[in-house]
Parts: sequence; C-alpha cells; structure tokens
Amino acid sequence: MISLTIGLALAVSIAIGRVRKINIGLVAIPFAYIIGAFFMHMKPSDVIDLWPTHIFFVILAISLFFGFAMANGTLAEIANGLLYRFRAAPVMLPVMILLVSVLISALGAGYYAVMVLMAPIALLTCRKIGINPLVGALCADCGGRWGRTLWSASTG
Repeated sequence: MISLTIGLALAVSIAIGRVRKINIGLVAIPFAYIIGAFFMHMKPSDVIDLWPTHIFFVILAISLFFGFAMANGTLAEIANGLLYRFRAAPVMLPVMILLVSVLISALGAGYYAVMVLMAPIALLTCRKIGINPLVGALCADCGGRWGRTLWSASTG
C-alpha cells in the first residue's frame, strides 16, 4: 500500500510540476513529508534527515546560476560568438565545446558547473548549424567528465 501511495504521489508531483512549470522537487517535498510522517509513522526530524540536502543545494545553486545567465542573455551571446568564430568550419564546433568543457572542469569549476554552462550553449549552437544537439550535449558531458579527472580539478 505504501508503494502505491509513493508512486501516486510521484506521478501527481510530476503532473503538477509539468502543468504549472515549477520544479517537481518543490512539489514532491510536501508529499514526502506527509507520507513519511503520517503513513510511515516516522518522526518529522527523521523524515527531514532522509532528504538529500547536499544535492538539493547543488541543484539550487546551478539552477540560479543558469537562470541568471539565461535571463541576461549571456548564454545566447556566447553561443552567437562561437557560431561567428567557427563560421568557416562549423563541424569543428563540437570539438571546441569538448575542449572548452575539459578546460573549465580542469580549472576547478567541476562537472556540474560545466554542464550548466556548456550544455545549453552546445544545444543552442548545434541546433543553429544543423548538427544533432545530442552530439553537442555529449561533447559537453564528456569534456566535463574528462576534465574533472585531471589533477588540477577539484575532484581529480
């Protein structure tokens, strides 16, 4: 019965988040509290201790950073600058996205910062030049993962 309740709460959270265009996690937190405290008879402090607060703060910080960069036009300006610089050889753009992602990650920004900064740029630029956006996103992802393993990175 609890599994069914959890699955239903998850489905409702996803539906509300998609319809209202808000973060699904913000909708799921009250459901988690209600299910834990009332259905599973846990103490409220035990329910709160189970929440992954470290991951929550990382995602919150990344979302805020991405929101500012998108709102003030930084991401679009960087994407347009990359398109202008590689107008003669647009197929080299994913390679440059990979190398820039490695550099940013290796300098200490880390994988999550690379994904926040480079993945939207990769998607925008690859879509504009006719390359599959998945290729650009994969280059940003692989570059971030590759760069974080280097000795100069924060996790290397």
